[in-house]
Amino acid sequence: MVPLRAEPTDRSEQVSQLLFGDVVSVLEMSDDEKWLRIQHVFDGYVGWIDLLQLAAISEEEYLRLQRHPAPVVANICHFLHNNRRRFPVTIGCSLPFYEHGKLYLAGEHYHFQGEIYDTQYPKSRGFVMQAARQLLHAPYQWGGRSPFGIDCSGFVQLVFKMAGYRLLRDAYQQAEQGRMLDGLSQAEPGDIAFFERNKRIVHVGILLEDRKIIHARGCVRIDLLDNTGILDIQTQTYSHRLSHISRIVST
Repeated sequence: MVPLRAEPTDRSEQVSQLLFGDVVSVLEMSDDEKWLRIQHVFDGYVGWIDLLQLAAISEEEYLRLQRHPAPVVANICHFLHNNRRRFPVTIGCSLPFYEHGKLYLAGEHYHFQGEIYDTQYPKSRGFVMQAARQLLHAPYQWGGRSPFGIDCSGFVQLVFKMAGYRLLRDAYQQAEQGRMLDGLSQAEPGDIAFFERNKRIVHVGILLEDRKIIHARGCVRIDLLDNTGILDIQTQTYSHRLSHISRIVST
């Protein structure tokens, strides 16, 4: 996972992460020529990454990647390998030009014998809940997008990516997507709930059956949800105030 930082320094806040197979466009280079300001093609997010953590691709390959939705890794962690190296990839990583256990990126061919999710066709609510539960107990990390550290909006974005839907990166951005529902009584499992503080969206999670919600707070966990907000199962206190619920998956 490559940290995407607010400023061109390792001391700067991690605002998001890039996973294997993510495609970016370069906006500018830092004055010391060690950092690149990039825009993530998947969600439009902008930040700084270390130059050493980016592999350049041709314009032709860049355009081809936009035309061919890549499947993603379905295992929590697996490995890619070729004759030169072997390295881990985590759930939700894209596998460019994947076919029959082989893929290609930035001039190199790789083998992958793990499980995949095909993102070409959007999946059902049931799939969304299944994918969400795969990340249960993953630790919370500000800006994280992997099972080894993930934040609330990164969790929701990654789950829906696996299901074939493209959500934006931050909770307040995701709150503008989908169809807003008329209260919790209209909600169904697989919908997205948003939470506010001082009239700002600050948290997000995915509804499960029986008025439960799966979300990243401390770790990816399951709590109760009612018209007030999230009720912590352990402490029986409210941790977040409900703002609204939106629907991305219609079936």
